[in-house]
Amino acid sequence: MMCRCLVSCLMIGSFALLASCTSTPGAAEAPAPAPMTLAWTPGPVLPAGRDHHATWIVPAANGTAQLYVAGGTDYHGMFADVWRLPLSARGEPTGEWTSAGTIPARRAGQGVATDGKYVVLAGGQDSTLRKVTDVWTAAVLPTGELGAWTPAPALPAPRFHHALVFHEGWLYALGGLEAKESVDAGFRAPFRNGVVGTWTALPPTPEPRSHHSAFVVGDTLYLLGGLNGNPAGQNTPLTSIVAATVGGDGALGPWRAAGEIEPAVATHATAVANGVVWTAGGVEDNARFSRSVWRARSGSALAGVAWSRDTTALPEASSHVHQMPVFAGRVYRVGGGSRRVVTGQTLMARVE
Repeated sequence: MMCRCLVSCLMIGSFALLASCTSTPGAAEAPAPAPMTLAWTPGPVLPAGRDHHATWIVPAANGTAQLYVAGGTDYHGMFADVWRLPLSARGEPTGEWTSAGTIPARRAGQGVATDGKYVVLAGGQDSTLRKVTDVWTAAVLPTGELGAWTPAPALPAPRFHHALVFHEGWLYALGGLEAKESVDAGFRAPFRNGVVGTWTALPPTPEPRSHHSAFVVGDTLYLLGGLNGNPAGQNTPLTSIVAATVGGDGALGPWRAAGEIEPAVATHATAVANGVVWTAGGVEDNARFSRSVWRARSGSALAGVAWSRDTTALPEASSHVHQMPVFAGRVYRVGGGSRRVVTGQTLMARVE
């Protein structure tokens, strides 16, 4: 069993980030900008539906890109296959999904990050449902295709349903499950010229967290939602958003409260596109699968901006799509599941 967490239906509630802002006495207030929305359209269908997979985009030298999917599960078996979809410079598919080889072993719930020149996969769960520490890297070729996967320094401890983020030459592995329970521990490692350095411990988060999303705005790293506890047993759905400032040396400052999401959301995905933070799908309160999309203007610190539910929801409720990569002003979402029924749908959304 992958995990028993749920999440569906339309989100009803509020979502705001806490931050301070200043104003100049006597200064005229700028008119509020028109809200942006995501216009979702279907794309080529992935030949083998799945969830718990990794999704990322890498650019090619000619301005085009390749959208990738690797690993995951359909609840009948776990995958090691890799698929790619070519994208034009405008982000439109120019073909169908084609096989792009395999990763070194079957994996689900792994973290993925890229600096545009190399891709990193870390942790996850293997075909025996064992949480693992493996880290693999692959070079991005000028065509946007990938070179061979090679092993890199392993995570200090197993991780599953964690978040992996690249920022300014550093990798951050945050939260997740080490065995059956969520953890508050994280790690960072330098990542330069395709080489992963030594992993070191990060300051613990205020509470254990797995099944969450992570994103960076400016010099601030955010963790949003998730679960605290055993996803297949006793757990607490998290409404909290926490943040830490990234220093020039890659170190994180103290974690601080950065808002709340109500209802709680987990197994969702978050993307930053066109100055807006978007969170979509997953499960609400570990009870209902979700079609909802939420948005907030990012700014340098998401200062005082309330979250709003987007008028355009996902076509279907789905969870365990853990990444929504962005290219050419478009957000991409591939696969996902609801009640152990998985899909191979590819969704693309222009920010309008």
